[in-house]
Amino acid sequence: HTHTHIQSSGLFTMAGEAETRSRTQDEAFDCLDKLFEHSVDSGYICPDRLALNVVMPELELQGPHGAKCKLQVTINCSKPEIVVKVGDKRPPSAAAASPTAPGKQQPIAGPAPGAKCVICWETAQHKKLATEPVTLSSRPFFIQLPPYPYTDRHCVVIDREHTPMHITPNTIADLLQFATKFPGVFVASNTDRSGTGASILAHRHYQAASKRFPVLDAPVAFEAWYGGSGAGCKVELLDFPAVAVRVASDTQDTVFAAACSLVDAWRSQQVSDRLKLDQTQQTVSLLCGYDQATARYTLVVFPRTPARMTRSNLHCIKKEFVGILEMAGFAILPGRLKQQLASLAEHLTTTEGGTNATLPEELTMFAPFVKYVAAVGKDAGFGDDGPTLTLMQRALYRAFADIVADNSGLDARDTESAFAWLDQAGCTRQTRN
Repeated sequence: HTHTHIQSSGLFTMAGEAETRSRTQDEAFDCLDKLFEHSVDSGYICPDRLALNVVMPELELQGPHGAKCKLQVTINCSKPEIVVKVGDKRPPSAAAASPTAPGKQQPIAGPAPGAKCVICWETAQHKKLATEPVTLSSRPFFIQLPPYPYTDRHCVVIDREHTPMHITPNTIADLLQFATKFPGVFVASNTDRSGTGASILAHRHYQAASKRFPVLDAPVAFEAWYGGSGAGCKVELLDFPAVAVRVASDTQDTVFAAACSLVDAWRSQQVSDRLKLDQTQQTVSLLCGYDQATARYTLVVFPRTPARMTRSNLHCIKKEFVGILEMAGFAILPGRLKQQLASLAEHLTTTEGGTNATLPEELTMFAPFVKYVAAVGKDAGFGDDGPTLTLMQRALYRAFADIVADNSGLDARDTESAFAWLDQAGCTRQTRN
C-alpha cells in the first residue's frame, strides 16, 4: 500500500518513493527543520511549552578512571512524567498537555482506529502528522517528531510495520544506514528488554537528534583493535560513568562487524556466567553517527541488563526508565524537579542547620539527595573552571552521573570484566604510550 504524506508546499514526499541520493548535512538538517515547522503550524508541537524546559550547560566530572568527561542535565517541563513498571507490556498512556501550560497543543491521544499502538503509521495518518519516508535494510520506515522534542532536531524513526523491538544485526545496519542518509544526525536504539530504557517495546523505533551527545567526545580509558591489520578498526573503552565502547572507522562494514561481535559477546554465556547475570536479559543500547566532513562512522555500544537499574534513593531525581540519550550523557529529568529543587534550595538556605536540617514532609523524599548537596558544598574545587552553577545544580550532575552508572550493564570500574567482554568479542587490547 502507498499512503500520501502531509503535503506542505511540496516539502514532503510519497511513502515508498525511492530515495534517489544521499543528503548533505545541511539538507538533512533542513528536512528535519521543515518537519518541525509543520508540526508547530499544525499545533502538534507548542514552542511555548518547550520554552519551559531547563537546559543547563555541559559540565565536566571525573570519570571512573580519572579523566574528565562531560555530562549535560535538562529538566523537561513540557512532557508528563511516565513511569512504567518492569515487565509491563502495555505502552505508556500518553497524557494530555497540562491545561495550565501556555500555548495550545493537540491532546495526545491513544492509538488511532486500526493502529496497534500510539506510534503506528495509522496513528500518524489519522492525526495528519508531518512525516518523511526513509528506507533502512530494505524496509520502509518513517520519520516523525515527538510532541515534546528533547533537543535539537529530535525525531523518532519508526518501522512502518508494527513489529517488536529486537536488537539484531539488522538494528546495527539500520543505524549505520540512517547515519549515512542523515549525516550530522545521531541515531540511537534503546534496548529490547523492559526496564532498560525502551517505553514501547512492541514497535521497532529509533531516536535521532542533531545534538552531539557527551559520550561521543568522552576520553579513552583503554584502547583495543578489532579485525585484521589491514581491515580492522579501533575499539575504545571510554572513561565515562557507564561502560561504553566506541567503535570508529571510515567504512560501514568494519563498524558493523565490530559492533555485531560486541553485541554477541555481551550476550554470550561466558560473559553472563562471569557476571552472574540472566543471559536472556542481557541487551544493549546503541548510538551511531556519520561525519560527512571526515567520512567517518562512530558507533557506541552500551551493555545493559534489567539487573542494574537506578538505586531507589535516587528515584526522587529520576524514576522513569533510563534511555539511550541519558546513557549518552544527556539527562532528561522530570519537570516536577524545577519547583521541588527550588523549594529544597530555599529550605536548606533559610533553615538553621543547612544540609543537616529536618526536611518538611513534602521534601522528605530528597533526603538522600541532600547528601549530594552537602558533598558538593565541601568539595570547593568541584567544577571551578566550568560554567557557573548553583550547589543544587552541581549536586544534580553528580546524582545524574550515579544514575547513569547504576544503569550500566556492568560497573565502569570493573575493568577486568570489561576486558573479558572485549576479549570475547575478538578485540585485541592495545598498550597505550
